Amino acid sequence: MILTVLSDDRNSNPDEMALWDRSSAKLIRRIKVRGLVQAVLLPQTEILAVGTDEGDLALLDAVTGVELHRARIQDGPVATLVVAPDRRHLAALGPDWMQLWALTKAT
Repeated sequence: MILTVLSDDRNSNPDEMALWDRSSAKLIRRIKVRGLVQAVLLPQTEILAVGTDEGDLALLDAVTGVELHRARIQDGPVATLVVAPDRRHLAALGPDWMQLWALTKAT
């Protein structure tokens, strides 16, 4: 089943997010990421893109919570992560910067 809904659980732990199953509205798992600011599920995948307060972009397996890749994309927080309406691009934005990546489907 595709994991499609994310909720940020800032009340109990600012470094923790909750993954929900949209069809059943049940909690699937909680994942901790140091410095978590933003998270978005990449289209047609089970990969989470996560932005941190230090400017990192991390890719995580949404099923296991395992970190697949991490890169420093800027100095300063990743304020927003957005998947384009065409589902082919991911944008990361900060206070005075933006980076854009083309999303490709693995074959």
